[in-house]
Amino acid sequence: MNKAAYNVISAIGKEKAEQIFFQVMRYYLNNNSQFSDMRDAMVQATSSLYPNEKNTLIAVNNAYAAVGIGEMIPSASQDNTRVNSNYYLVPDSQVRELDFYDYVGFREIPTYENGSIYN
Repeated sequence: MNKAAYNVISAIGKEKAEQIFFQVMRYYLNNNSQFSDMRDAMVQATSSLYPNEKNTLIAVNNAYAAVGIGEMIPSASQDNTRVNSNYYLVPDSQVRELDFYDYVGFREIPTYENGSIYN
C-alpha cells in the first residue's frame, strides 16, 4: 500500500492525492477491506472528485496496477476503471466516533440508500 500511495502521489500530485485518500479513508473503507477494495475505492473517489479528469483516474488506477492490484490501462481510450461494488456515503451528522484502538469483534453498521438508513 505504501508503494501504491507513493505511485499515486507521484502521478497526480500531493494535493489531489490528499483529497482522494481523505475521501477513501472517511467514506469507502472499513475494517474488512482488502487491498483490492482500496484500489476500487481510490478509483471511485477519484471519479467522484475529478469526474472530468480521465487521465487522473487512469493514473490512480495504474498506480495500483504497478504494484499488482488491478490491470494497467495504457491510454485514455481504454477505460476499465468501473468499480464492481456499490459504496454509500455516510453523512457527516451520522459519524459519531471512530475508535480503532479498542475495536474487538464485529458490529452491524447501518447502510444508507438515498439518504435513509436501512439494515
